[in-house]
Amino acid sequence: MVLGAVLFIAVLQGATELFPVSSLGHAVLVPPLLGLDMRPTGDDFVPLLVLLHLGTAAALLYLYRAQWWNIISGFCRAAVRGRVEGEHEHLAMLIFVATIPAGTLGLLLEKSLRALFVSPRAAAAFLVVNGAILFGAEMLRRRDERRHEGEATFAAAEKLSFKAALLIGTCQALAL
Repeated sequence: MVLGAVLFIAVLQGATELFPVSSLGHAVLVPPLLGLDMRPTGDDFVPLLVLLHLGTAAALLYLYRAQWWNIISGFCRAAVRGRVEGEHEHLAMLIFVATIPAGTLGLLLEKSLRALFVSPRAAAAFLVVNGAILFGAEMLRRRDERRHEGEATFAAAEKLSFKAALLIGTCQALAL
């Protein structure tokens, strides 16, 4: 694999990570478009993706280190105590609950999902469908925002119920 191609994909992922686009889509679609020799079926592709995501995770953990410290320490306190007290502990448990559906689905369907996502055509189709869904959701959000005169009526994440967190996690799992 060419170092320049890897650096290009890394910069592209880093620049777009906080936008609702697929970093896996970048890694699958961009190399063939640019004529780069990066094969999603190659032995070095998954380790490359892991390194790219670890780099992104490290940057985001550093950027939001105070919030992550609150969430992680809240999780540990709640786990040791055996009950949830306070906003940070509640948010930590909401994140944990919301992760369960996607983690379960990923474990059960890992091989079939991996085979599906290495195809540039499938990745392109999924990105188009995802874009349409995001566009529709944004239109609904804006309509709802106009109806309620801004976002002041929306609750903070820390106020969600565990049922809502599980529903959000299930929707994320279905997004796979």
